[in-house]
Amino acid sequence: MQIDVAAVASGAVTEPSVTTLPAAVTLRVSAGFSGTVQHLSRVPSGNVLLNASACGAAETAPRAQLGYVPAGTSQTGTWVRLVNAGRTAASADLTLHDAATGITLGSWASATIPAQGAVTVALSTITTSANIGAGTAAFLIESDHLAEGLRLEMGATDMQSGALIDQTVACAL
Repeated sequence: MQIDVAAVASGAVTEPSVTTLPAAVTLRVSAGFSGTVQHLSRVPSGNVLLNASACGAAETAPRAQLGYVPAGTSQTGTWVRLVNAGRTAASADLTLHDAATGITLGSWASATIPAQGAVTVALSTITTSANIGAGTAAFLIESDHLAEGLRLEMGATDMQSGALIDQTVACAL
């Protein structure tokens, strides 16, 4: 689920003397369920979301899950990277869910990734292989089990500037 920081701030408990939010705030998030939280901020050009997540004392989320993967557009390309830091070749079976509803949309199996290797796959390639049609704004991507040393990463490419933006970091709830 995506929630604008203004909506979060409107429901926040603040000191009576605080009438407007300062330029920088610290958000502490807790929930009665497991999951992840990210702080994504749109760059001024409006094409790409930057990941400004800083987990502080909380741990980062396990790398078997990508919590918010925006669908690519004509201005941005979204990609998933599988990194194998292990000693043996491995592959991953990924399940894709609608990030807004949690509904399972499909699954995708990666090719074998050699030990100490990596593969980067466009999200559009994954969704096409999983027979997922257009219309989903963002995905939750997870694996029930990743081989030891295997992790998921996610990023975006701003097609206008060519900038690559890593959006992997997410904080565990």
